[in-house]
Amino acid sequence: MKKTILWGAVLFTIYSCVFAQKYPANITTKDGVIVVENPSYPSKGKYNLKLNKMFVIGDENNSAKYILSNPYNIETDRSGNLYVYDLQSKIFVFDKSGNYLRQFGQRGKGPGDFDSPSYFKITSDNKIIINDAQNLRVCILDLNGRYIDGFNNNKYYRNLRIDKDNNIYSENNSRDLTGLTEKMKYMPVIKNICKYDKLNKTWIKIREFDGEAHKMMRKGNAVVGGEIDNKFFGQISPDNKIYTGNENNYQINIYATDGKMVRMFKREYTKKVKRDYKENEDNTRYEPALEDIIQFDDDNNCWIMLNKEKDAAFYTYDIFSKEGVYIMQVISEHKILLLKNNMASEITDNPNISPLIVIYKYSLVKQK
Repeated sequence: MKKTILWGAVLFTIYSCVFAQKYPANITTKDGVIVVENPSYPSKGKYNLKLNKMFVIGDENNSAKYILSNPYNIETDRSGNLYVYDLQSKIFVFDKSGNYLRQFGQRGKGPGDFDSPSYFKITSDNKIIINDAQNLRVCILDLNGRYIDGFNNNKYYRNLRIDKDNNIYSENNSRDLTGLTEKMKYMPVIKNICKYDKLNKTWIKIREFDGEAHKMMRKGNAVVGGEIDNKFFGQISPDNKIYTGNENNYQINIYATDGKMVRMFKREYTKKVKRDYKENEDNTRYEPALEDIIQFDDDNNCWIMLNKEKDAAFYTYDIFSKEGVYIMQVISEHKILLLKNNMASEITDNPNISPLIVIYKYSLVKQK
């Protein structure tokens, strides 16, 4: 019996050593933060994204009453129904087979109205939270679009995140415009992630982030903006962690919801110089490493989309485990938004027809 246990321990040690040699992720702890440094290749290899079309929303076979003009945000409720926010200030609702159910919303300032929201989310208790950014407020609706509650913001908040406990998060900017002139230049911007305090009915800043810069200039008494360099992005994982990054750096920082950093992961990445880069001009030297999108699949793996060059034929997604280990790279002909139950959506971009939303069932096929 002892020999069996001993041999088992030996085999486990050999397996661990082989795996470590096969995939040399370096995992350390620094100042209480777990740091995961991955090589440039994934532990399980490269995969193709296989998409099986389930149905299409907004095509010519559907009723004209819900033809989409500019779909922007897609969410699902606990029953699998799909909610599509369209920039005509309407939310369209479809069942899990794509059949039209209802629509609600209109542009305005009254209860239940909204004006170009930046995002909306559906909570675990089936409430719709809308960041009505242009009206400087957040609206809370039921699934039929009836107004339940809301609160005003004292400044412009963009994006909207909900954790599994239905706490609301958003972000705003802080910037010092001292020295801004009538010539376009990049100005540093601080991003603040804030959490809404339901008891005291106010936003509380839980963390600030630097690194982003906005190209802007003065024009009379106004400030005119342009390109964004090193764009900041953030997302909340299913296990209530805040994932953040900047598009120019291949590094993802992870925080608890109180703002304390708990983990960081990155992988080896070679920066690419922009084709149109010119010395001594006010432009950025390198192509972004990442798109400003973080998604999570049903296994809580983190999908990060790499920057797609203009003439590239495919989209590339790097997939990391919740521990921060680089496990797979996925190649896709389509830019997708992950939904629950191995489903994904795509918003088509064809200038000759109205936008369509295609719903797929997806799977991963390993490349040979």
